[in-house]
Amino acid sequence: MKPLADFLKEVKSSAAISLLQNDLKDLKEIFEEAIKHLKNKIKTINIDRENGIECVKSMRKLLKDHFDKLEKQIIDSLETKHSELKTETEKLVKEMEYRLNRVGQLEGEFSTMANYATELQLYVGMQELEKTASKETKYIEGLESKHYLDNSILEVKIASDLYSILQDDYSFGNIYIKSTPHSVRVRLEEKIKPSVLFR
Repeated sequence: MKPLADFLKEVKSSAAISLLQNDLKDLKEIFEEAIKHLKNKIKTINIDRENGIECVKSMRKLLKDHFDKLEKQIIDSLETKHSELKTETEKLVKEMEYRLNRVGQLEGEFSTMANYATELQLYVGMQELEKTASKETKYIEGLESKHYLDNSILEVKIASDLYSILQDDYSFGNIYIKSTPHSVRVRLEEKIKPSVLFR
């Protein structure tokens, strides 16, 4: 074994110095490349984040547009049913107001007849009035039997599936972190190892 002084004289001229310098230079390049890669990774995940936000907002807009369409459909349906029911009821009111006026006229005619007609006129007139009153009675009974006088309630029943969306813990989706292989060189061609000189 050589004495320490002899080893120390050979250190500066040793091939180990050159190898170590190259290894350190390569290691520095690897770190620089890795840092550059990680900075690019930060840029990429920032872009991914923005794309993810856009994806969520786009889905929300699709849902909003879809719910706006559903809302319009049910409101249009409600307006149609309301209009039909209102028109039918207003028509019935006009018909009944006309008949009410007729009954009022009959009542007036009967009062006049009772005060001024002869007994024969009263007898004949009463038969005519009874026929007309019978027709009006049948008319109103017909309305009742056909349920035209029943109350009408416009009721909106929202689909239970829509309520379940509010009650359940639905999510727009999930967030995953997916890994793909990197291209950073992380190994030196020759691993850094202590020089034979220093063993």
